[in-house]
Amino acid sequence: MKRDEGFTLIELLVAIGILLVLAAMMVGGLNAAKRKARRTRARAEIHQLATAWINYLSDYSRFPSDTITEMNRDACLILRGRHRGHNSKGVPYMDFHHETRGFRDPWGTFYQVELDRNMDGKVTVAGEEIRRTVAVWSTGSVTNGANMDADDICSWKER
Repeated sequence: MKRDEGFTLIELLVAIGILLVLAAMMVGGLNAAKRKARRTRARAEIHQLATAWINYLSDYSRFPSDTITEMNRDACLILRGRHRGHNSKGVPYMDFHHETRGFRDPWGTFYQVELDRNMDGKVTVAGEEIRRTVAVWSTGSVTNGANMDADDICSWKER
């Protein structure tokens, strides 16, 4: 008996099933890579922000008198050298690529900032005293109000 050329329905279903399993494994790997890339980007931006505020302190010997707790529009204007009230020298400490409403982390939340305004070498973040003049952090993908989470990315912790 002569067999027809081509694949049987079972062979096609097995091949499609294998391709679906491989595609699902690849999508899972891509999501993990995206998460890692976001965390890496946030760490780099946090380091840049902390350095920019330290450079500001070096030039002015004090931090702005306004209570800056996040990288909102005013904080960005100060670090871009466009806030005459708090950056009279007009020195750009960081370029935000035309961020006009603030500087946000990869998850869309403003970066958080705590500056040592009384110049005692300490800042307090979520009840924790930190021996730094500048603390910058991202709440990560999960926001838990004022509390620190395991996925938070902080300038004072290496994770």
